[in-house]
Amino acid sequence: MKRGHLVLVLALLALDVVRVRGQETLMLRSPDIFGDQVVFVYAGDLWKVSAQGGTAIRLTSHPGGEADPRFSPDGRWIAFTGNYDGNPDVYVIPAEGGEPRRLTYHGGRDLVQGWTPDGKFVVFLSWRDVGYGGPLAYKVPMEGGSPEILPLGQAAYVSISPDGKRIAFNRHLGEFRNWKRYKGGRAQDIWLLDLPSMLFRRLTNYEGIDRHPMWVGRLIYFVSDRETGVNNLFSLDPETGKVVRCTDHRDFPVYAPETDGRRIVYECGGALWLYDPDSGKEMRLPVHVPSERWLSRPKQVKPDKHLGDYDASPDGKWLAVEARGDIFIVSKENEEWRNLTETQGARERYPAWSPDGKWVAFFSDRTGEYQLYRAPVKGGSWEQLTESLRGQPYHLQWSPDGKYIAFGDKDYNLYVVEVRTKKLVKVDRCLQQKDYEFYWEISDYAWSPNGRWLAYSKVEPNLNSSIFLYDVSSGAIHRLTDDRFDDFCPAFDWNGRYLYFISQRNFNPVMDPSEDNYIISPMSRVYVVCLRSGEKSPFDADESARTRVVPPDSFRIDLAGIADRIFQVPLPPANYVALQAGKNKLLVRGKDEFGFPGIEEFFNPAQVQDYWLKGFDLASKKATKVLDGIGSFRVSVNGEHFAYRSGTKVGILGLDRLPEAKVGDGGVDLGRLSMRLDLQAEWRQIFDETWRWYRDFFYDPRMHGVDWKAVHDRYARLLPFVETRADLTALLSEMVGEVVASHCYVFGGEDNWPFEEQREGTGLLGADLRPDPASGYYRFVRILKGSSWEPSLRAPLAAPDVRVAPGDYLLRIDGQEVKASEDYLAHLVGKAEREVEITVNSVPSLAGARTYRVKTVASEAELRRVDWVERNRHYVEEKTRGEVGYIHLPDMDRAGLAAFEREFKANKYKKGLILDVRYNGGGFTNYFVIDKLERQLVFGVKTRDFEPMRFPMVSFTGPTIALINEDTGSDGELFTEHYKARKLGKVIGTRTWGGLIGIINVIPLVDGGIVTQPNVGFYDFQGRWVVENRGAEPDIEVDLDPASWLQGRDPQLERAVEEILKELATSGKVLPEAPPFPDKRP
Repeated sequence: MKRGHLVLVLALLALDVVRVRGQETLMLRSPDIFGDQVVFVYAGDLWKVSAQGGTAIRLTSHPGGEADPRFSPDGRWIAFTGNYDGNPDVYVIPAEGGEPRRLTYHGGRDLVQGWTPDGKFVVFLSWRDVGYGGPLAYKVPMEGGSPEILPLGQAAYVSISPDGKRIAFNRHLGEFRNWKRYKGGRAQDIWLLDLPSMLFRRLTNYEGIDRHPMWVGRLIYFVSDRETGVNNLFSLDPETGKVVRCTDHRDFPVYAPETDGRRIVYECGGALWLYDPDSGKEMRLPVHVPSERWLSRPKQVKPDKHLGDYDASPDGKWLAVEARGDIFIVSKENEEWRNLTETQGARERYPAWSPDGKWVAFFSDRTGEYQLYRAPVKGGSWEQLTESLRGQPYHLQWSPDGKYIAFGDKDYNLYVVEVRTKKLVKVDRCLQQKDYEFYWEISDYAWSPNGRWLAYSKVEPNLNSSIFLYDVSSGAIHRLTDDRFDDFCPAFDWNGRYLYFISQRNFNPVMDPSEDNYIISPMSRVYVVCLRSGEKSPFDADESARTRVVPPDSFRIDLAGIADRIFQVPLPPANYVALQAGKNKLLVRGKDEFGFPGIEEFFNPAQVQDYWLKGFDLASKKATKVLDGIGSFRVSVNGEHFAYRSGTKVGILGLDRLPEAKVGDGGVDLGRLSMRLDLQAEWRQIFDETWRWYRDFFYDPRMHGVDWKAVHDRYARLLPFVETRADLTALLSEMVGEVVASHCYVFGGEDNWPFEEQREGTGLLGADLRPDPASGYYRFVRILKGSSWEPSLRAPLAAPDVRVAPGDYLLRIDGQEVKASEDYLAHLVGKAEREVEITVNSVPSLAGARTYRVKTVASEAELRRVDWVERNRHYVEEKTRGEVGYIHLPDMDRAGLAAFEREFKANKYKKGLILDVRYNGGGFTNYFVIDKLERQLVFGVKTRDFEPMRFPMVSFTGPTIALINEDTGSDGELFTEHYKARKLGKVIGTRTWGGLIGIINVIPLVDGGIVTQPNVGFYDFQGRWVVENRGAEPDIEVDLDPASWLQGRDPQLERAVEEILKELATSGKVLPEAPPFPDKRP
C-alpha cells in the first residue's frame, strides 16, 4: 500500500475512534510532531496524541498556562514555555510526562522556539537584553546553565537547519491573528544566516506575511497569505528562490506549524492538521481530549468585582446595580438583596428606579439586541418597552412623573419612550463628535420636575456643545444656549425655578515658566438659568425667594429672553465634568487638574477614583467638598438622595443636606452578593456582544466589504470548545481580525483559574554579565547607569558608593558562590525590588573582594531604553561636534511630550535637530510637536551689553531629520505624515507599522475584559486613506539589518547624521547681528 493511502486509512480509523469515544475537540493550539506523536496545547495544558489522531493523554495539569511545546530531536524530551512560578520561563519534561525542570530564571518573558539539531540546547526568545524593539534569540543548555545569545539580532520563529550550519528566521514576532492580511512595515520576510560565513540573506520579499520558517530536507516551509489572502503552507527553495503553495485552506488560516523534518503539523480552524511533503497531502487529525472541563463548569461567584451602572431608590434605602451582567437590588440598611434579572447568557445594563419605587428599568440583550424593559421590584415578569432598538444604548432617565424614560444610543440619537403606550420617539440626533472627549452619544439629559421638559446638550459643528430643551407635550425643540461656549450637563433644580449647567467660559491663561507654552485651566464654571422671566438672579434674591418650591402643575419655562437670564454660580472655576441637582442643591464632579486622560479612565472607567464631588447649597450660597476619591455619582429620580462609586465601593447619601463625607460613608455592602454563573453562556454573550460592537462602532459601516454575519457564524462554531478565558480571547481576536484593520485589541477579562499564581519576581542587577569558563565565574560586561536624579531610573550598580566596573567578577550573591556553569539569576529568584549582597572583585578570587548591598529591580527595560537613548545622543553630539541635537520620542502621549519639551528646551538653538520616532508607541499629541517645529524666527531682540535674543524666543531655525522604523506606530505614524506634509525635513528609516484607524470608544465586557473597535480613519485631501495597512514611507530607506546589529552599528542614525551635516551647509536661518543703534540727533 502506498504511504499516502496508509496515512488516509489510519486517519479514518482514528476518526472512527473519536466518534465512538466522544466528540472531536477543537481549540487545539501550538502543536509539534515527532514520528507518530503530536504534542499540543489545550486549555493551557500540554496533551499528546497519535499522529493519526484519536484520544489524547494529558502531560501537564498545573493551573499556570503552558505553551509552545517542542520535541527534542531524539523525541525523548519536550521543551515548553511554562508559568509554574508565575512568569513565562523555559522548562523541559520527559516526552511521556513527568516533573518539569526549569531552565531560565529571568523576570521577563522567555518563549520556547525549539532545539539545536544536536539536542543539547533549547532555543528561546527573550526581551531580557532589549530596551526597545522585538526579542532576541538565545539558546540554553538542556542540562541548565547560562543562556547564550544567537547572532541574529532581532529575531523570531528561529529554525536551525539539520546540519546546524544555517538558521532561517523572521525578524519580527507576531501571528497577526487580530489583523489578517497585514501588509504594514512589520510584515515578516524569511531571512537566512549562513553560520560558517556569517552572511545574511533575505529570502522573501512579499508585501504581506511570510512567517514561521521550518527546515524539511533542503527546503524551507513557511506560512504566508500570498495568493489567496488566507494563511497557507508554502515551500521555498533557498537556492533558487522558488516558492510553491502546499495547502489550500480558505475558511480559516494556518497557524503555528512545526515539523520533525519529515511531516508538518499545524493548527487551522481550531483543529490539528498534518501535511506530508512527500505526498503533498494535508489531513485533519481528529482528536478527542478527555478533559472533565471543570474550568468552564457553572459555579457560584461573587459578582461585585464587575460592576456597571447603578441607581439609588427614591427613598435612599436600596441600590440597584449591574453586577456581572445581572441587575441586583441591595438594601443599604440590612442584609437583604435579590437578583432582579437572574439571566444566563444575557446582559442587563443601566438600571434606573421608577419615581414610585415599584419598578426598575434596564436594558437587556436577551433577544440578541439590547431592548428596554422594566421589572417589578418585588419580583415577577419583565415588561418589554421597546422592540426595534439596534445597537448600543446608554443610560436611562425616568421622568419624575413616571410617564417617560429618556435614553441615548450609539447612533447619537436621543430617545423618549412613553411607558404606558410604549411609543418610542426620536427626539434629536447629533452628528458632530468630540474626538478628544472619548464619547459618542448625546450623553447628558435631565427632566424638569413636572416631567414635561427634557434638557440635553448636543455637539455643534465648532465642537462646542449647546443646551437644548425638548417639550414632550408639543414635540418642539428649543435652543437655550448658542455655540459660542462649550455648555453641557444641564440639570433642573427640584425647586422648579432654575436649570444649572457647566460651561467652559473661564478663559484665564496660565503661562509656563519659560513663557513658551500656556494652557487655559481651569476652564469650567457652573451657571444657572432663571426659568421664569421677571425674577431676580438667585444670588440677588433673598433666600426665601430663591428657594421657594414651584408646584409641578405651576412649573413653566419662559423661553423669550431665556439666554439673557444666565448667571454664574458662586463656585470657583475648576475642571468640572458632571453635574446633577436636587432640591436647592447641586452636586458637581471634577478634579483640580485636567491632566492627561488616564489609561484607566479610557480602558476601565469603572475603576476610576481620582475625582472629587462638591456640593452647592442654594439657600446658604455655600460650597462643600462632599467626597474625595470617587469615580462617578448619580442623583436619585426624585432628587432626594445620591449614590456614588469609588472603585468597587458604592454608597448612598442624602441630599437634604450636603454632608462632608468620606468614601465608605453610606456604604452598600456588595460583597455579600452571589450568583450562579454559567461560563459557557457568558462567553456566548461576550462573543455576540463583541460582534455587535464591531458592527456598530467600526469606522466603516460596510466592514471593509466583509460579510460580517458570515464571520460571526464561522467563528461561533468554535465557541462550544472554549475552555478558558484565554481561549475566548484568542477566538475573539481571530474574529475581529477579519475586518483587516489596526487597533483590534482584545484583552483582560476574568481568568477562570480558581487559583492565584504566586509570582516569584527575579531581582535584576542592571548589568550584562557573561560566564567566563576560564575562571569559573561570571564577569560584568556592561553596567547600566540609569539616571541618578530620576528615582524611577536609579540603577542598582550606579550608586556612588558601589564600585563595580566592566571586567569585574561576580563571586557571590547573598553569601552563596555563583559559578559560571549555572544561571546566576537562579540566586535572585524571589528577590525583585529587594536588597541583596553581592561580592565582586577585579580578579576571580575572594582575596581583596568587595561586598555591597544593592537594591535590585524587577525590570531593566527602562534602564536599557535610557541607555540606548543616551548612546544615540552622545553619538550625534560627537559626530556633529555638538552642532546637532537629538530627541527621541517614545510615544505621542505624556512620556513623549515630556521628552520632547525637555530635550527641545536644551536643543532649541542647535544648528540642526534629529527627531527619532523609532519605537514610538503612538498616542494623540503629534500636532503639539509639529506646532513647535513650525514656529519661525522673525526678529532679533537686543538689550544693552547682552547677546541678541530671538523672537519668538523658542523657535528652531535649522534643518531637521526624522527617523522612523517598523515599530513606529499609530500617532507616531501620523506625526511622520504630518511632518512630511509640512515639509519640515527628510524622513529616514523603514516603512512604519501601518496602523491608523484609531480608538476612541471603549466599553468593558461583562467580565471586565476589553475589546477595542477601530473607530476613526484618516484620509488626505487627495481622497486616500493614509498609512493604514501600509505605513508611512521614508524619503530615504535605510534598514537596521542583522549584520549591522551584530557589528553594534545603527545605519539609520548614521545616515541621519550624514544627511543633516550636508544640510547644515545649505539651509537654516541664522540670527543676524543687531544693526547699529539709531542716531536720533536732530
